[in-house]
Amino acid sequence: MMKKVLLSAVLALTAWVAVCGQEFESQVITDKPACSFSFAVFADPHISIENEKSAADLRSVVNDVNNNPGIAFVVVVGDVSDKGDYESLMHAKNILNGLNCRYYVIPGNHDMRWSMTGGEDFRRVFGDDKFRLQFNGYLFLGINTAASLWRNDGHVAVQDIEWMRRQLKNIGRKSPVYIFAHHPLKTGDVDNWFDLTDVVRRHNVQAFIGGHYHRNMIGNYDGITGVINRSVQRDEEGKTAYTMYEICGDSLYVSDKRVGYVPQYWSILKIEDKLYVEGDEKLFPRPDYSCNAAYKGVKERWKRNVGYAIYGSPATDGTNVYFGDDKGVLHAYSLDKGKEMWSVKTGGRICGGVTEKEGRILFGSGDGNVYCVDNKGEVLWRANAGGPVMSRPAVKGDTVFAGGGEGRMMALSLKDGAVLWRYDEADGVAVGAGYTDEGNALFYIKNEKGELVYYLLDGNDGSFVERLDEEKKEEIYANAKSYTVRNEEGKTVSYDDVDWSPWISVETKARLRRGLPVVSGTDDGGVMCIGMDCVKWMYKICNTEVNNPVQVSETDYIVTDADGNVRRLSVKM
Repeated sequence: MMKKVLLSAVLALTAWVAVCGQEFESQVITDKPACSFSFAVFADPHISIENEKSAADLRSVVNDVNNNPGIAFVVVVGDVSDKGDYESLMHAKNILNGLNCRYYVIPGNHDMRWSMTGGEDFRRVFGDDKFRLQFNGYLFLGINTAASLWRNDGHVAVQDIEWMRRQLKNIGRKSPVYIFAHHPLKTGDVDNWFDLTDVVRRHNVQAFIGGHYHRNMIGNYDGITGVINRSVQRDEEGKTAYTMYEICGDSLYVSDKRVGYVPQYWSILKIEDKLYVEGDEKLFPRPDYSCNAAYKGVKERWKRNVGYAIYGSPATDGTNVYFGDDKGVLHAYSLDKGKEMWSVKTGGRICGGVTEKEGRILFGSGDGNVYCVDNKGEVLWRANAGGPVMSRPAVKGDTVFAGGGEGRMMALSLKDGAVLWRYDEADGVAVGAGYTDEGNALFYIKNEKGELVYYLLDGNDGSFVERLDEEKKEEIYANAKSYTVRNEEGKTVSYDDVDWSPWISVETKARLRRGLPVVSGTDDGGVMCIGMDCVKWMYKICNTEVNNPVQVSETDYIVTDADGNVRRLSVKM
């Protein structure tokens, strides 16, 4: 008989102690039954090719696992590397290859958001960012909760939610399931945590297992137990450790396994049939859409979902709207009905926005190319940027400015994609491109610290003009009044007259200077119309990143979001 997870038990477990979680002291175990198998979890190694200490820590836990033949497999639950770079990821893989047992790896925010290649290096090294393992009657699933490139917190891509649904579809409600995810699945850590918990809680999920906090804790994710693991990095006592999980009788025994020491047990989780009450999702935190009631003049004319996350702003030629998705597909939808007209597949994810210029559609791809497609879907040319292209191309006259991974910047001919010049001496990844009134090319480089640095290059030959750090950017932009708007990293921020964001388009700056309102997306699912001194209207469409909309008529806007939606909003206030 299946045991119900009653609300009282859920609320007791939800406590988290001080809202965040509960840390545990070690327990003395005297009557542990015989174990059928065990597995180990490595959390947050943060391997850096520049820091041999992190590699030594990982080697230490690998050797300790090899001395325990009872461990069937190892799961690395994210932040494998410190900066998501290929060399560090390969270094980690080479160390992990020394394990005598099988191992599985999922990414964390440091592997994705800090990556100079949009997370492409993780897939290049490990092949996938998810896994499925059926072992001894149990199902183990690993999923990526760090899909977004621009957010500080986590996000589960819509295609990965669907993947999880498929993995659970035919297993019934009897098979015990454990799910590995780097981030805790709760508000403040993952923006769309509920999309994942709503799918999995229909099954016999015993627990989520992850890292991110660098300490041992037990939490609750919409009624499902969450186990957070310490980092394998040496602690304040200089000890390296990992977490060992043992299936013994009807319980999962969780222990802190310091290298060279016996396990210190800190939690025992009962393995039992879980039946999560249908409909009780409303008892848990959910996004608030009540703000929409105050702006009833905002309506959806049509809405479509492409099944993959959309991380860049769309473009339009007045007939169709164009946007790229996380699968690497450029879509063309009709403006009037939202009908898909055609699509073009590339070899990597499309993370940046799309630019339209005189019937030519320009965009970058994670496959390392800048593409130019006509309004019928024919690829006119592609130019190799030498690494993943995560920024939206900018067009000035007959010249296309585009930036790629590893700080690469280039100018291309709009006509045929011929390379006019390249500049490869920046330290970081180009996440934006533009130009100045004087004709200089302007590139926005995110360095390894996550800071933005601005490079001014001569638009004609690509020669270096000036590098501007954060405190100097007012030298580029000036004479604007205070306003609040979303940048493409997904933050709603305020800027004053000496604090211009490079993410804001030239058109946006011009409108603000003329005192005209600006419509912007927010990082928490909103679309806002902002005037000089007030919010004129707002509309919440989801709970994740909304890319900056494109206006298609006096009242209408095309809006895309990280949940894979494209919609046409009509505003009559």
